[in-house]
Amino acid sequence: TSELLLRMVLEADPMFTAAVEFLGDILEAEGRVKEAEAFYMRAPRFMVSREKDASAGKFIIANPTVGHATYLTRLASICRRSNYVDLAREYLEAALKFKPDHAPAQQLKGECLFDVDEHIAAIKCFEEVLSLSPSALDGKLALAEVKQEIGEFQDVETLLGEACEQEIAYNATATSLDFVRTLQMKRETLK
Repeated sequence: TSELLLRMVLEADPMFTAAVEFLGDILEAEGRVKEAEAFYMRAPRFMVSREKDASAGKFIIANPTVGHATYLTRLASICRRSNYVDLAREYLEAALKFKPDHAPAQQLKGECLFDVDEHIAAIKCFEEVLSLSPSALDGKLALAEVKQEIGEFQDVETLLGEACEQEIAYNATATSLDFVRTLQMKRETLK
């Protein structure tokens, strides 16, 4: 199975980040959330401890590297889906400390902030995502959602229009065209 192959790859090269991500995806998709979380916590050579350093108030990480940003972001994603938003935010802060320009961590941080109605901070996160990756469709859609929540409908229409154009230009499949129609209907309701 794919899981077995990924585990074999990680035995050969424990630093292979993509294999850790795919294995985490498989575990999460199969509903094995606790196992996925445990896997990230004890990922080879990337040990993350839940214990906090009393002086710094951050997670203790053995042999820190930039690659930790990916693992911490995945842990945060699991925590957010399990409604542990505060813990997710702690993981994301740690991830962004290792790699401040890590767009997935910034995106998830914005989503966590939106979850707890911190709209202005969420907007800043999504704007940061778009500055790091201007074509980030998820960033545009998330920013549009927050702006709609606070009543900035002109910005919402602009963002949805950009998202429609981007999706048509880069991914003109039947599924994406349905997605574009959905976005266009959202734009129509704003008018």
